Amino acid sequence: MTLPSRMTVIAIKAPGGPEMLVPEERPVPAPGPGEILVKVAAAGVNRPDVRQRQGTYPPPKGATDIPGLEIAGEVAALGPDVKRWKLGDKVCALVVGGAYAQYCLAYEAHALPVPPAFSMIEAAALPECFFTCWQNMFMRADVKPREATGGKGANLIVDIVGGDYVDRNYDAAAEQGVIAQVSFTGGPKATANFANLMRKRLTHTGSTLRPRTVAEKAEIAHGLEARVWPLIAAGKIKPVIDSTYPLAKACDAHARMETSQHIGKIVLTV
Repeated sequence: MTLPSRMTVIAIKAPGGPEMLVPEERPVPAPGPGEILVKVAAAGVNRPDVRQRQGTYPPPKGATDIPGLEIAGEVAALGPDVKRWKLGDKVCALVVGGAYAQYCLAYEAHALPVPPAFSMIEAAALPECFFTCWQNMFMRADVKPREATGGKGANLIVDIVGGDYVDRNYDAAAEQGVIAQVSFTGGPKATANFANLMRKRLTHTGSTLRPRTVAEKAEIAHGLEARVWPLIAAGKIKPVIDSTYPLAKACDAHARMETSQHIGKIVLTV
């Protein structure tokens, strides 16, 4: 596979609205140790991308300033000591940034095979959602099969809103329930009846994904491949796609996300 020296990416011109996302030419990056270079076919759009564009969620130190946290495509180049993947393999991957581009670096251990019969658009909708859910629901909340609680409340609540939902979550939770905080689209501060936390013996836990170490994300990927990927391959789990936009129209994709009217994933096609 012959690689070009330059590629089109979507850069953030300055902090602001969707119109700040502009196409730009950049050098194609070279994979380092433990990394693969993926020729991107599709990239998922997520709330952290919007916050990065707005200037409230800067990328981790050393990460690219190109937005985007998940990709699907073909392996185009291998870094030193990469053993699992070969050129042409179809993968989807969680990345620290750089997904809004024709080529993107990913760690070998953070890539998973594109499930059989999945389109690249569907595959690009998997990593961010499933890495987040696995980390919070299984690694932190230790969820297990359970019967319906018969009106006694929810054993597990995964919350992306925060704000006034915190108090509502405490009300809705069953005794010894777990609230897993994923993000705070409704704000990180709340007034709540914390007596419920004690009375019901609740656990309120939270985590972020992007700053986690390479090894920690690799552990999540390993759990997903062992436990979830067989269900996806069997057709028991499938992502819901709201809409797709060409890479150059990333601004329109962000505008769609900011309406909060979408149901399912918004995906960029490259």
